[in-house]
Amino acid sequence: MAEMAALIIDNGGIPVIAHIGANVKENHLSVIDQMLPLGVQGVEVFSSYHDEALRRALYQYTVDNSLLATSGSDFHGKNKPNIKMGSSQPWADALPKTLEILEQVTLY
Repeated sequence: MAEMAALIIDNGGIPVIAHIGANVKENHLSVIDQMLPLGVQGVEVFSSYHDEALRRALYQYTVDNSLLATSGSDFHGKNKPNIKMGSSQPWADALPKTLEILEQVTLY
């Protein structure tokens, strides 16, 4: 993971953990804690796999740790017909913090 994160950073990106609620069943924040020293700089907070309680916990975690909070529906067309594109919209009040974090990085 450290090598992948470094590669992403070296190429102007931000390493983000995608839909942790789909891949990790409990102790989400503890798992992310273990990833931070490896170079992770963001968390997909708003996801079709996350319920409201997990979204709230993940969002607060990103704020507390100055991480980028991202959004993704995990739409894959025919492969995932029950997921609609754009179905995981962030809360309006999350945008200012996201923009603040993005101003601190250089993206290509």
